[in-house]
Amino acid sequence: MEQGFLQTDTDIALPCARSFRDAGTESPSITVIVPTLNERENIAKLIPRIDSSLRAAGLDAEILVVDGGSTDGTPPAVKTPGDNLPVRLLETRGRGGLAGDVIRAARVARGQFVAVMDADLSHPPEKLPDLLRPLLRDHCDMTIGSRYAPGGNTPDWPWIRRLASRCGSLLALPFVNVEDPMSGFFAIRRDKLIELGQQAKGFKIGLEVLARGGDSLRVQEIPIEFRDRRAGQTKFGRKQVFEYLQQLGRLSGGRPSAGSTVRWAMVGLLGMGLDIGLFTMLQYLGFKILLSHSISFLAATILNFLLNWKWAFRPTDNTPSYIGYLVVCVLAYILRAGMIAQMVEVQHWSPQIALIAGIVSGALVNYVGSAWFIFRRADEIASRAINWRVLATAVVAYSVVIRLLYGGLMNLIPEEAYYWNYAQHLDYGYLDHPPMVAWMIWLSTSLFGNSELAVRLPSMLCWIGTSYFIWKSTRMLFNKTSAFVAVALMACLPAFLLTGLLSTPDAFLFVFWAGCLYFIQCAVLLNRKRAWYAAALFAGLGLLSKYTMGLFGLAVIAFMLIDRRSRKWWRRPEPYLALGIAFVIFSPVILWNARNNWVSFLFQSARRLSLKTEFGLFDLLGAAVVLVTPMGLIGGIKAILPRRWGGVVVRGHNFSIRAKRLSAFLTLMPLAVFVAFSLRYSPKLNWIGVAFLAAVPFLANDMCSWNPRSHPLTQWGRKAWPSTLVGLLLLFGFLGFYSISGFPGIAPVNKLNVYSPSAWNGLSRSVENIRERTSRQAGIPAIVVGMDKYFISSELAFYHGAGLVDGTPRVAGRGLFPKNFAGDRGLMWNFWVPRERLLGRPVVLVSFDRGSLEGPWLMDHFERLSPVQRQGVSKNGRLITAFYWRAGYGYRDR
Repeated sequence: MEQGFLQTDTDIALPCARSFRDAGTESPSITVIVPTLNERENIAKLIPRIDSSLRAAGLDAEILVVDGGSTDGTPPAVKTPGDNLPVRLLETRGRGGLAGDVIRAARVARGQFVAVMDADLSHPPEKLPDLLRPLLRDHCDMTIGSRYAPGGNTPDWPWIRRLASRCGSLLALPFVNVEDPMSGFFAIRRDKLIELGQQAKGFKIGLEVLARGGDSLRVQEIPIEFRDRRAGQTKFGRKQVFEYLQQLGRLSGGRPSAGSTVRWAMVGLLGMGLDIGLFTMLQYLGFKILLSHSISFLAATILNFLLNWKWAFRPTDNTPSYIGYLVVCVLAYILRAGMIAQMVEVQHWSPQIALIAGIVSGALVNYVGSAWFIFRRADEIASRAINWRVLATAVVAYSVVIRLLYGGLMNLIPEEAYYWNYAQHLDYGYLDHPPMVAWMIWLSTSLFGNSELAVRLPSMLCWIGTSYFIWKSTRMLFNKTSAFVAVALMACLPAFLLTGLLSTPDAFLFVFWAGCLYFIQCAVLLNRKRAWYAAALFAGLGLLSKYTMGLFGLAVIAFMLIDRRSRKWWRRPEPYLALGIAFVIFSPVILWNARNNWVSFLFQSARRLSLKTEFGLFDLLGAAVVLVTPMGLIGGIKAILPRRWGGVVVRGHNFSIRAKRLSAFLTLMPLAVFVAFSLRYSPKLNWIGVAFLAAVPFLANDMCSWNPRSHPLTQWGRKAWPSTLVGLLLLFGFLGFYSISGFPGIAPVNKLNVYSPSAWNGLSRSVENIRERTSRQAGIPAIVVGMDKYFISSELAFYHGAGLVDGTPRVAGRGLFPKNFAGDRGLMWNFWVPRERLLGRPVVLVSFDRGSLEGPWLMDHFERLSPVQRQGVSKNGRLITAFYWRAGYGYRDR
């Protein structure tokens, strides 16, 4: 047997046994690299198993053991496994860490393909042929022995270790396209491993390859059974956890480290001291509080920026932007303000504890923004794909937190309060909408009480579901990076952001539309028969949410008539069974309409066509620009157009044409219907958003694609999208913060009164005091009537007006006066409170319009009326709205 010997810096590994099965033959096509550190008891058992497994599969391979400085006699154990084993030893003394050892071994490997595995017998060598065959057949660029792919398992692990492993894998998911990114058992072409060079660090070399490869790396996961070591000591501990986190931070382009974090914290304390000191001094000098706070805040951000740049993070490869840092600070401040307000006003925590929670949350945003975006690495470690994924993850996380915070602080808008009243009168149908929104609000408020957040929680969950299906659709059509960007669009574009916050039928329409979109794509593009039934379920639920879902079905029918390959489905039973399933799910609404003279169907058809003729196309276009932004409107439509017109390419020519055609029908056909309606009638401004769901995957892929030969305007648009997303997030957070403050600096006006997220609770308290005073004067309980269509009545019912008094509702609609509001009386309020139940009662009439309380016809409905009075509503000592009221005594129906 030949003697192995210590490796020198020349990286020439010398044989410690027979290097090849037959001397003089060509180099083997495969090298199995086994890193070791104190594995004497395991390595002697592992090498024969590797050789036996590869021999049985007919694979020509060498085994290259790379030792990182073992002290237990591992190298001698490598040298004596047997004369007929093709083993070499490379000793490095661990100077480059595990990643460095593997890279150095790859440089001296003779095989074209390299497999890497641990030496502790946890990776089954019998699976090596399964890992190598897909590479040898050029089916992929890399294979991974996966514990979490179907068929893989970890039979010896306790639940706490399973949880820790899953959490570690979850942290890496933004950077990779596999289920088990932490696996150390993988195979790859040797040149791809060498390409990592000296930049590779950490003990998860497979993760390094996956992250660098991005979406272009073809990866296949092979299920394995991972067993714990039987001999030796594990190398995994706190140090490895810290190294893993540092590796993730480095791969994502950030600069997180223990030293930079401590320095950043010290800079933050200095900035806070300057902020407080300067603010106190300016107040002492007589400056106004808003000006004082603004000056001190800007001064602190400048100091923090300079110290973080020159001391805390010390980037030498790029020049950071102060404007960008200021945006991060404002985002942190908005989150901090929302956290404090939520803790104090909703959760009723003490201000001191709330302040601590606010400081911690704001500091977290500031640190992430600083380390990953402002002072980020400018090298090529983080690919363009990872940069997009990191940005999308941060955008989505911030958006979700802001929704939760401000969704519980902002008063319900009138439509939300109206649908909450739906939930107080549960039924199978309603005049103006199907019942899904009522059912879900009822379920949520029954579980969590009548709060703003409980009313909005179903919509927030719907946003998660919508984003999930858009993610699935984008992954199917494109890649994981595009899917990340698609969800970021769902988090930022106003149409999707608002439907994921406000509790309206649109939120439920969106989630079922998105689900139906994904399964229809699976059915007609991938020929999956069962997907028709899932699509039918979502279509039926969508019809229970909003009648607009019918446009989806029309678009699919049109596509199946035009697309040649889809016409075969007309001869199959699945589409017809799907139609039947959707009809059965929708049947409760049909039954309700049949029992109520078809009022809902007529309301949404004949009534809309009988409205006053009004050219509304410009309103519709304006709504599109606001709800999906100008860039989203242009980019979304452009992306689904043919390639010669600037559209994107999808997974091969034929698939691309059909996928684009389907998405074009699902986008342009609803838009065409809305445009046609707007030529003669005024459209609803919230209609336009759902039509763009099918275009989101194409827009996302176009955003993160990069082609230096693209038109300069196209390149500019792609570069502008990251700033646009952050800008939309900043605008959303600012409006939430500004609105709960009562819109300081803006005088109360009627239009603002209606949609003010801070006025309704205070207004309702004032009206309830008036109602109680009127009840005492009349000797019987009074009711309150909102004199607009349904806004005031709905809001008053939610805030302090729910329930009955002596069997009589506290709040009613203006349907009490049918002759004066014929045809436009109050929608469902006419059904909920019959006039005959209120005869003889005192009524408090409330309106934002004084004229609606002064009509002489009111005397026909009451025995006497009090004078019209005006009352203001204040927040934080400032007038934010005002309303008019008068009391009527002895209501009579005439």
